[in-house]
Amino acid sequence: MMSEFLRDCNSAFFFYEELFLARHSFKVALWAERQRYNVVIFRVLV
Repeated sequence: MMSEFLRDCNSAFFFYEELFLARHSFKVALWAERQRYNVVIFRVLV
C-alpha cells in the first residue's frame, strides 16, 4: 500500500516537474521571440 502511494507521488512529482520545465522553456521562447521582434522594430525605426 505504502509503495503504491509513493510511486504515485513520485510520478506526480515528475509530471509537475515536466510541466514546470515546459512552461519555463515556453516563457524563454516567448521572451526570445519578443527580443527579436524588438530588434526588428528598432531597425525599422532607425
